[in-house]
Amino acid sequence: EQSDLKGFLRGKPAILFGGYPEAERKEVHFIPEYMDIASEKDLIQYYTEYPELCSSDVIIVSIPKTETRTLSHRDYLGAILGEGIVREKVGDILVEEKCAKVIISKNVSEYILENLKYVGRVSVKVEKGTLSDLKDIEDRKEELRLNVPSVRLDNVVSEVFNISRSSSKEAIEKGLVFVDGELKTKPDYYMADGEKLVLRGKGKAYYNGTVGTSRKGNLYISVTKYV
Repeated sequence: EQSDLKGFLRGKPAILFGGYPEAERKEVHFIPEYMDIASEKDLIQYYTEYPELCSSDVIIVSIPKTETRTLSHRDYLGAILGEGIVREKVGDILVEEKCAKVIISKNVSEYILENLKYVGRVSVKVEKGTLSDLKDIEDRKEELRLNVPSVRLDNVVSEVFNISRSSSKEAIEKGLVFVDGELKTKPDYYMADGEKLVLRGKGKAYYNGTVGTSRKGNLYISVTKYV
């Protein structure tokens, strides 16, 4: 949907907002002419200063430090939807070792704060957070140097996300791969330096470009992957 909207929104006073710059799930915010906001980072800063004007809240769902079970994105999402909340009301869910930070529509956040007591069989504590609690996400990345036959999309996806070449091609053809927010369904697309790569359900990365050639003629590429 974001990919389809890009052309429509071009030239309009609108910004895709998801709570933090690398968010996958976003909504359109139309910006009044009198506001000096030109980017999502500007909008995040504005909502950080005036949280009451933001249409989303951040809630933090914590599990006891003594709990030995590990909860996944699916566990947290299932618990929230189990409270009768539709998927469209829930943004990104950022899972950490003992908690999850959830971006959620303001008009349902209080309900979740009051009613969410368990994720699966694990007792949880739910409290309200702020957009500032999402700032550390930018630091969760690693620099990779990978070896690929070429910078065709299927090659890069395979290496970055550690899946087979056939699985990479299948994911692209199924519409699970996005480059700079645009859906790519052809494996023979060639990546350009600086493009953002997303494989739904697996993560995201930035392709920084080639950094050398192997003795066998393959390319060494630089990638920044979010973890």
